[in-house]
Amino acid sequence: MPSLHRSRAFTLIELLVVIAIIAVLIGLLLPAVQKVREAAARSKCQNNLKQIALAMHAHHDTRGALPPGAADARAPFGTYTGGAQFGNGWTVFVLPYIEQQSLYSALNLNPATGNPGWALQQNYQAADAVVIPTYRCPASPKPLWAQDGSGNTKVSDPTQKVQIMAGSYAAVSGALPSVLSGYTDTRWSPGGGTGARGGPAAANGAFFIGSRLSIGGLSDGTSNTLILSEQSDLLTLVDGTTVPWGAMAHHGWLIGTNKSSIPSSTTNTDVRTFQCTTIRYRINQKTGWLVPTGTNVNTTNDCVTNPGVCGSMGNNIPLNSAHPGGVNAAFGDGSVRFLGEGVAIENLARMAIRDEGQVATD
Repeated sequence: MPSLHRSRAFTLIELLVVIAIIAVLIGLLLPAVQKVREAAARSKCQNNLKQIALAMHAHHDTRGALPPGAADARAPFGTYTGGAQFGNGWTVFVLPYIEQQSLYSALNLNPATGNPGWALQQNYQAADAVVIPTYRCPASPKPLWAQDGSGNTKVSDPTQKVQIMAGSYAAVSGALPSVLSGYTDTRWSPGGGTGARGGPAAANGAFFIGSRLSIGGLSDGTSNTLILSEQSDLLTLVDGTTVPWGAMAHHGWLIGTNKSSIPSSTTNTDVRTFQCTTIRYRINQKTGWLVPTGTNVNTTNDCVTNPGVCGSMGNNIPLNSAHPGGVNAAFGDGSVRFLGEGVAIENLARMAIRDEGQVATD
């Protein structure tokens, strides 16, 4: 007579033990996965900065100068002969050198009506919904699309607004002289106008309003001069509101400035330098900002409440990132380094000024 074998089922206690072991393993694995993801995002961000820095060098080799940080529509960067009109920033001028020649060719940088960097229908349609991966840190929690404000709508659907990508990076215009004890410099403007639009902007760094520097102009040494870094994380206001303020946040990557050069330091005017930043605050100073006046904090021009830091757009928005502990940064020789948030503001300013005369350490 054949013997009968009864299969043994798991008891409830055994199942619970197995589930507990699996939960522990998952708990151990998740932080490791998160670290791998962060390392990958940080590496991609560093590669983006490297590619942009090399593109700036390629522009220099081709055209004899680094691209302007921000330009208006008049000569030498455009042919408009009327009054002040918004031109483009470095983000447009390096497009051919980051494998975006077709996009660059679709843009009209010399329109008869001016404003190639803001509200020009042809350029907004060419840039609509275009994602330039090189301009975006993968770790950034910011919205992909800029706040815009031009009012342009899609040709394909006039009920929808044009979408211009908001990038993660800002070229460095220099630093405010007041950040460095005993240092004087006239190459800056306090900004101003209604609501102190923009706040102060410097022209003692590598990329500023109307800049056309040669590599040799970085006399502190290319490896010592900070030229590009991140504004890739959200800032937090005192009421808990998070805001995506940054050099590319409001109008995206197309816009430059409406000034031909940095105004005199005694001039009270709008010197917003889109795509650029002037060092005034420490790295990752992301919290504690006051709520500005106005109904929409992301489009307000009020840079009085938070000097130089506002939605449209602050020239002094701090370097910041979602990477733990600091920001990625490119230097004039094309190298990319990670700057810890503990870097003293004085050292950060020395890195930002191209000819301050002292070498800073990070």
